[in-house]
Amino acid sequence: MTDPALLPERLLHDRIERAAEQIVDAMGAAGAPYLVESMLARLERHGAINRGQRLAGERFGELFRIASLDPMKAADIGQRFTAAPWGVHPSEWARGRINAALDACGGLHSPCGCCAWFVLGLELSVRDFAIREGWSGRPLRPEVAKGLLVGCLGILQRHFGL
Repeated sequence: MTDPALLPERLLHDRIERAAEQIVDAMGAAGAPYLVESMLARLERHGAINRGQRLAGERFGELFRIASLDPMKAADIGQRFTAAPWGVHPSEWARGRINAALDACGGLHSPCGCCAWFVLGLELSVRDFAIREGWSGRPLRPEVAKGLLVGCLGILQRHFGL
């Protein structure tokens, strides 16, 4: 059933649903946000990848955010990091995990490593990644970029033991 609060134009683009659990917003009030289906969830729904590959891609993206590897922006001054029990800062721990995952993909300058960095980490669309990357000055075809992503997700699934 469609939520009447959603504009019809919004429903034309992606699947949207209410979050299963409530969250606290910036003002301290409870809310139930709308969630858009992720690219990895859509690929899984269409049968292009399996559940383990989706989870591996989501884990890489989560580690990427913890490692703060996204483009520079102002830090939240209210954010507090605590050291892990073994004395390593969470972002340093996550950077080590990202580096190991990229090594498993063949390194950052390999096609799969580059795809992991830009599509799973920086959250570029596969189309934008295909336009941005290429060989001999020519962009990748979108089908090739999608194949790189699927291969990368298979490697990450094995690397993360999913």
